[in-house]
Amino acid sequence: AENDLTVQCRDLGGVVLLGDAADPRMLRRARIGRATHLFALCGDDGVNAEVAVRAAQLVPSRSGTPLTCVLHIFDAKLCDLLRERELDSDTAGRIRLGFFNTFDLGARVLLEEHPLCLPGDDPATASSRMVIVGVGLLGESLLVNAARQWHAGGALTGTRLQVTLIDQNAREIAAKLAVRYPGLNKLCDIESLEMDVRSATFQQADFLAPHGLTGRPACVFVCMDDDSLTLAAALALAARSHNHNPMIVVRMARNAGLAVLLQDVDSIGGSFRHLRAFGLLDRTCHPDQVLRGTQEILARAIHDAYLRQQLAVGVKLAKHPSMVPWDDLPEHLRESNRRQADDIKAKLKAVHCRTAPMLDWDEPLFVFTPEEMERLGRMEHERWMAEKQQAGRIPGAIQDSKARTHPGMVPYDELPLEEQEKDLGTVRQIPSLLASLGFGVHRLPLLPDMIDRGSTRINRS
Repeated sequence: AENDLTVQCRDLGGVVLLGDAADPRMLRRARIGRATHLFALCGDDGVNAEVAVRAAQLVPSRSGTPLTCVLHIFDAKLCDLLRERELDSDTAGRIRLGFFNTFDLGARVLLEEHPLCLPGDDPATASSRMVIVGVGLLGESLLVNAARQWHAGGALTGTRLQVTLIDQNAREIAAKLAVRYPGLNKLCDIESLEMDVRSATFQQADFLAPHGLTGRPACVFVCMDDDSLTLAAALALAARSHNHNPMIVVRMARNAGLAVLLQDVDSIGGSFRHLRAFGLLDRTCHPDQVLRGTQEILARAIHDAYLRQQLAVGVKLAKHPSMVPWDDLPEHLRESNRRQADDIKAKLKAVHCRTAPMLDWDEPLFVFTPEEMERLGRMEHERWMAEKQQAGRIPGAIQDSKARTHPGMVPYDELPLEEQEKDLGTVRQIPSLLASLGFGVHRLPLLPDMIDRGSTRINRS
């Protein structure tokens, strides 16, 4: 009742209920059974998790589109662990769990807007150096996400990412991250400078000049938790950066004050021309961002892989409703990709495998055996058939949207080889899709009774 924003929410047309969101009676009052999305954004990670648990209990027999339940998790480490749960959830069909952390999400958005090497840049001449001032939660996420981005692109050239960390505890933070992410030292040369941003040494900004094996930084991210301190540090760097011209990105809590002023940077000029403000909460706490959970990103990746495959065999964009970018895809086709992503867990379980975070980014991709490929290809076709049957499709010699016929509505063994290959291709790409999200596929150890049952099956066959 004391929340100042309830009046603003009501002015925007929202229905505001005052009470405990984890109370099943409150969730019923909010008509959770009819909702498409549930966002749990309380200040306590445990409360957010409890809200999701109570919601799952209230939709035990939900049919149609699952309830998308998005939880904010403040602890970035816990959020990483819970993302694995997104892929390993037993609630598929009723609830889709999604987890987000503003710092990790903010780092990804920042690197999308300020990539280490812009598209079209020559990797041999583009800057391979970044500077992070203030290695708190956002700074750590920036380093880890930049290394992953580099592994996917710049690392292919053999060039190492040069990173300068500036913090009063920079060496300790770098050592901790190296233990958590062994791939960092394989990809990056990390320079740890321990200094106070209020010191004369920092404000001299000698670290902006090329030195040693490193070139000039393409971007300097200033991301302390204190807005006033962050602004002071950024302005000090801006005054010293005119000879080196790096972009200085200033982390602010909200798009206010300096952030609003810097929206029109072209009219400001002077030392400000290389400053860009980033309002963390405004840029991350937005539906388009928080809905990009692991399953949603996986669904997008599945569609992107489908587009590449179809273009490779000569199918033109926009020739079919599915031959368009994700943002232009009809909702029912987006949902089809989401259901395919949901089924990955069942496929892995069928061949005694599971997902786990990839700590070593050079880990070789998992490869299914031919027998596993055959089994999983059949599973994918059966899943696709069930989805089409639910949509009212029936067997037919040709694909006809009006008659609702489709030639693929036949048992797997009756499919032409090229159609079977589509199902096998879907299965074959599972390890690479998961790897793009930082997950690997691992075999589960077979228990003795499983081995005995497997031997019995072999003997009987």
